[in-house]
Amino acid sequence: MKILEELYYGNIADGVFKDSEKVKKLVKKEMALYEIVKDKLADEDKHLIDDYDEASVACESQRLAETYINGFKTGLLIGIEASDFDLN
Repeated sequence: MKILEELYYGNIADGVFKDSEKVKKLVKKEMALYEIVKDKLADEDKHLIDDYDEASVACESQRLAETYINGFKTGLLIGIEASDFDLN
């Protein structure tokens, strides 16, 4: 794994990051909706919502990692460009 991925996944961070109250509320709502949809499915179809959830989480995780890395790279490029300016 590359260093930015390690940083993103928290493998080299010292602190522990906690979800904000807004994120906690959204997760609670998401889980409630998940249970409502799952309860409405026939027993033989309940695996579909789990499969969808797993694929959705994997997709979003990859998207967030790539966005994080690209943002970090952009920040570095801004820093490099800013260092070219003569501030004296």
